[in-house]
This record gives sequence, C-alpha cells and structure tokens, in this order.
Amino acid sequence: LNHMTKGWPWYLKNFGRDPRCLAGDNEYQGNHIHVDATPSYMLNPKSAKLMKKVLPQALTHKYRFIAVLREPVSRDLSWWNHENTYKVKTRGSKDELRANYTFSSTLNLKSALNNSGTLIEGHYADQIKRWWGVWGQNSTLILNFQTLVAKPHQTLRALASFLGVDPKPWAEFQLPRANERAYQGKLKLNEIDPEICEKLKIYYQKENQKLYDLLRGAKELPPQTPEFLEFEDPCPSAPQPLSP
Repeated sequence: LNHMTKGWPWYLKNFGRDPRCLAGDNEYQGNHIHVDATPSYMLNPKSAKLMKKVLPQALTHKYRFIAVLREPVSRDLSWWNHENTYKVKTRGSKDELRANYTFSSTLNLKSALNNSGTLIEGHYADQIKRWWGVWGQNSTLILNFQTLVAKPHQTLRALASFLGVDPKPWAEFQLPRANERAYQGKLKLNEIDPEICEKLKIYYQKENQKLYDLLRGAKELPPQTPEFLEFEDPCPSAPQPLSP
C-alpha cells in the first residue's frame, strides 16, 4: 500500500513477464492474469478505495478478489509463530524470547476489547463489508481455509471457474504443506494454554456469528462460492465449566 502512489504501470513491473504476453519491451498484450497475494489489503481500511482509485477503471469488470478466511484463533497462533520466528532471528536469545514474548501477552486481550491490537484482524465481517462497499459482492470469492484444505480439488475447481481459467491443470493438484518452519519455541494449537484458547474462542464467537450471518444474507455472491461452513472448535481440549 505504501507504493500505491507510483501507479499501476509500476505495480505491473513487479510481476514476472511471460514472453507470450509481451510485445516489444514493456507493452503487455493478449490474455494474461496478474496475481497478488497478501493479507494486508483487507486489513487496511484504506486499501480498497486506494486500489479503486489507482487501478485502471477500464479493467474494473475483470478484477477478481479471493479472501481465504481461517478460524481466527488458529490465525492468531499462525501470526504469533511468524512473528516469533522473525524475533528469534533478530533479537535476543531463544530463552529470553520465550520468557518475554508469550502467546497470551502478545495478543493482549485488553487492547482487543478496546478495538485495537492484534485480535481485530479476526473481525472478518467488518473487513468484508468494507471491501464489498467498494468492489461489490460478485467480484470477491470468499473461501473457508478449512474447506480449502479438506476439499482442495473441489475448491480449486470453483476458484478456476471464478477466475475464468482452465481448471484442468488443477484437477489433480495437491496442496503442499508449505511454510512448515520448525524452530525451538514454535507452538501448535493443542500446545497453547487451554484457558487462553477458551478466552479467545469466546471473544471471537460474536464476530464469527456476524460473519456467518453476513454471508448467508448476501444476495450477489459469485455463483462459484462454496458453502461457508462454521469454523471448527479451536479448543476441543479446553476445560469445560462445571455444572452448578
């Protein structure tokens, strides 16, 4: 987003240029697709309007957006592991890091309850409504991450149809387990404090329900949109409250 003022020609130069899509040096021609992947576009409240302003208006009918939404507690932990990896490499010893950079302290529930901090990144309904307000419903395919993992071929066929590309190359495509970086201190979901997991689950219940209601009530979603199943329980091992 910091580069938006440089305009779309600069943006396109950041992509690999297939000779089949080139004429001469810098002129693009024919049918080609540019793909950009980042979580920051939906998170930043300014991005949708900036993109609308900077990208060529004549191509608006061709733009397609894909939002892959992950169960938010799992997303928080993935984010923490990512940050933890970076900080292990750049600051302090691993023992010092584990002592001062815990999952619960980093998420900071208090700040989230005041609509600031890391947890609001899991407020998906607010982000989607803001995006729809600029780009509309039918230009955005919304996928559940757990459905993508559980039914990759079915989901990829829907995605190919949405993008208007040939689904055959994806017919037997296997989603690899990429980005599996092992390091001392990395946490899995079943390794975080059960009480913290339960607090996070309760915190997100209202936001998740807003998301389900929003998608179920949407009337102009792309026809390829798979059913968005409710997120799985991130804390099945969390302690249950005692009956009175």
